[in-house]
Amino acid sequence: MRAFTFALFAAAVLAGCEPAKPPAAAKTAATADAGDDHAHGAGPHGGTVIEFGKWHGEFCVDHPKQEATVYILSGNLKRPVALAADTLTLSLKEPKLQVELKAMPLESDPAGKASRFVGTHPALGKEQEFAGTVSGRIDGKQYLGDFQEKPDDGHPHGGTPAPAMPAASRGDDAARTLYQTPGGAYTAADIAANGPVLPAVKFKGLKATHNIEPAAGDKLCPITLTKSNPAFTWVIGGKTYEVCCPPCLDELVQLAKDKPGELKDPESYRKK
Repeated sequence: MRAFTFALFAAAVLAGCEPAKPPAAAKTAATADAGDDHAHGAGPHGGTVIEFGKWHGEFCVDHPKQEATVYILSGNLKRPVALAADTLTLSLKEPKLQVELKAMPLESDPAGKASRFVGTHPALGKEQEFAGTVSGRIDGKQYLGDFQEKPDDGHPHGGTPAPAMPAASRGDDAARTLYQTPGGAYTAADIAANGPVLPAVKFKGLKATHNIEPAAGDKLCPITLTKSNPAFTWVIGGKTYEVCCPPCLDELVQLAKDKPGELKDPESYRKK
């Protein structure tokens, strides 16, 4: 699967609706994570990610299938965001045509909503840089965003896992304070068990792949509820937790410190 930049950068309300608002207003269309502090990079499906208001969109093209897929992700890229929309519309400039992207909900999407939209057209089989607009009615309002594909950034074809995610989202000082000081369910014994090396160093060079459709019995990341990766583990409360990628460790340790009652036993995070 070849992935291209999905540069959704404008949200506009059309005639007959409320006056146009800046992109941040798009957060009303779905639950979004507030206050996200993250770095941009390859999406969980190998696509390149750009902000879309408080969300992110991930745009992927599978040329052999003549298929385009738009994924809607949370502001921190860690979970799908399901929208109340049956379709989105892909309008291409060259060739000049429109492709209907139909909602294809993931297993985790709530009833009546979808975070994945897919459409096919013979023109998508041609390897070229497309430009155009993605639009759709979401929660009763019409939104649109322009995009311009760029040449392949080196992402492999065929749905190969995305390049490595950033090893940590916090600066060294903040990370050291987070991981090397106890609090809540995160104890001094945990710190000793994990060792003095911060995740940014410990997991440097390891690739994080995101499987958002885990099979029954798979272990889940406590933060994203996607399939966890046994390469990324951390001891909390004397128990070993697996996450999908190093940035989730920030949230997991912070959760253990601030809201220890919300942290479940590691075995509770498993796909049923």
